[in-house]
Amino acid sequence: MLIGAGQNTTTINGQSGPYTIELKGNVDDVTIAGFTVANGSTGQALKIEQSSANNNITVENNTFVSGDGGHAVYAGNLTNSNFNNNTFESLSGEDVTILVYIENASSNNVNFDGNTFSGDLGNNLAFGSLADGSTFKNNDFSAITATGKDKLVEFLNVTADASAGGNLYPTGAVWYTVNGGQSDFKGVYLQTKANNVAVSGDTVTLVN
Repeated sequence: MLIGAGQNTTTINGQSGPYTIELKGNVDDVTIAGFTVANGSTGQALKIEQSSANNNITVENNTFVSGDGGHAVYAGNLTNSNFNNNTFESLSGEDVTILVYIENASSNNVNFDGNTFSGDLGNNLAFGSLADGSTFKNNDFSAITATGKDKLVEFLNVTADASAGGNLYPTGAVWYTVNGGQSDFKGVYLQTKANNVAVSGDTVTLVN
């Protein structure tokens, strides 16, 4: 358990390495709460290694700031885990890969609730996930600018629907579902940047 005095009080600053906080893999029952975690140059503010299984990880009430060319959070092989009430931030001028990315098709039940995503993403996603059976609710993307990207959120190769609701997106965003040759492919487009969002047979619903 790693508990700080609060994200406005306790800051962990990376200097030059590829990540600021790393969970090496094969870890269970870990809580990270109450920090601002920033990467000084490159890589991930928080990395959870995907080479072996990780279970019951709780990440809440933190601020994660992405490094240049990296992610605010990069995690894989993750099950039964929750990210609640965090802020994921991209600093102006940084080259973000994907702000928050849940990797590995073995990931399952990785839930995001009440988080805030902010900053200029340039040509990249705010959130990407390969985790089945997850919830994605009450997250705020209204402070995101994605100057060159049409997709804002992407669930890729998930066989069970991501349960999403109550999320706040920038004006012009649409939720899309494509049922095609691989598994279901779901996410949120910025409609003002997307071309041919829907094809025949797709259902596209305006986000409230």
